[in-house]
Amino acid sequence: MSTELRKPFAKIAGTENPEECQYHLCWYGNRIGSFSVCDQEIRWKQYKEKEYEALFPKRESDGAPNFLVNIDPSNPIFKRLQEGTQTEYIKGGLRFLSNLTISQNCPFDRPTQLDTLLTRLDDHINDGTFVGYYAGICPKTLDNSFENEIASLWANHYTPRFSGKEIKVPTTLNEGGILQVSITSPFTHFVKFPLGEHREGWAVNEWMCLELSDHIGLDTAQHALLPLRNGLPPAIIVERFDIPQSPEEKGKWLLIEDFCTLEGIPSTDLNKGSMEKIAKLVRENSTEPDEDMERLYKRTILSWAIKDNDMHRKNISMLMEYDPGSKNITKTRLAPTYDVTSEIHQEDRRQKMCLTIQGKTSGINKKTLLRFGETLGFSPEQAEQILTDVVTSIAEKAVDIANNLPEVAQKHNDCVYAAQRIATLAVKSAKTIGAPTPEWTETERIPVNNGAIGRTHKSEHVRPKFL
Repeated sequence: MSTELRKPFAKIAGTENPEECQYHLCWYGNRIGSFSVCDQEIRWKQYKEKEYEALFPKRESDGAPNFLVNIDPSNPIFKRLQEGTQTEYIKGGLRFLSNLTISQNCPFDRPTQLDTLLTRLDDHINDGTFVGYYAGICPKTLDNSFENEIASLWANHYTPRFSGKEIKVPTTLNEGGILQVSITSPFTHFVKFPLGEHREGWAVNEWMCLELSDHIGLDTAQHALLPLRNGLPPAIIVERFDIPQSPEEKGKWLLIEDFCTLEGIPSTDLNKGSMEKIAKLVRENSTEPDEDMERLYKRTILSWAIKDNDMHRKNISMLMEYDPGSKNITKTRLAPTYDVTSEIHQEDRRQKMCLTIQGKTSGINKKTLLRFGETLGFSPEQAEQILTDVVTSIAEKAVDIANNLPEVAQKHNDCVYAAQRIATLAVKSAKTIGAPTPEWTETERIPVNNGAIGRTHKSEHVRPKFL
């Protein structure tokens, strides 16, 4: 593996510890503050200006921004690059989410352009499918061999870095509809591949769940299915919402902060806590708390209805807007829905939420959800009306999608199965609370390996309902 593109880090002359390396944190090309890396620890030094210090939730011990403390190499690919620790990961990179950059030479060491949308994904979609041209790397098979090619991208200091264990490629969508790997160009979209054993329908799974989020009125990351070569099932493109949405918006700085960062807890504790605590943080931080309480309630109902067992603290966030002219935060809202999928391969009795609701992660029923709605400030009648409307809408839309999948998904039985299982789970959830349900013949989970959980079916066993 080549390391020629890596930017070496230097020791600071005259420091007490000769192994200590100093770095600068920049946001939209402006230096926020400085820290050192020593003995596998981040040691915050100082903020450049007091105005910046007031912007971020901070670590109590030294005032370091929590988002910096929580940056880590969650993807196993970085172990291949000998960046398995947080400090090695930071040393090897430059570009992070929300136009954050970190290096010893910031702000002089920076991308050629800020991350800003150049065109909207919506302008290049037909039937839920990307109709531009994908000029990026593509797997030949769905096994792990593609990881070597992905790893080589991050040998380059300028390749953007982001959290998550899934195989994702940072890309640029330009005005002509060409989607290419982002290294020196603006990082505007993620491409997620359905890689790994028994994950052939996973991109369709996420695409459908995001469609359901959008249908119930939630702000949702823009998304589309991406046809792949070599006869592979489609990938998914997801548009970034934590960057300016047009070149004209460059004067507005955006920052996404997940609920580990907001509460100041380690990323390793992403499954700890309660939705009630999340709601408290939303109310404390939002500039439109009442609207965000309804968004949070709908988002929670969505995860419950489709059996999304991965709504942890890092898969829900707040999005902050900052005006550098007035040096004020102008807006903080619950971020659009992202990273939502249904556990279609899991037995119903094993389904549970990541974070507790009314003290429970499993056995959550209508009564539990109504009490949670009342905790958010809704009257019993309001909570029930929202719950019924949302679950009904999800079931109706899920059945409609499953019966009318995009052509690129219809070609692959695993994708068909994913859509049918999501529709089945959504209809079952609606029936559970006594909501109206559309006509639908349930698709049962197909056990594999003597009923092992988390393994999918054999593709040839699926019989699509609408083919």
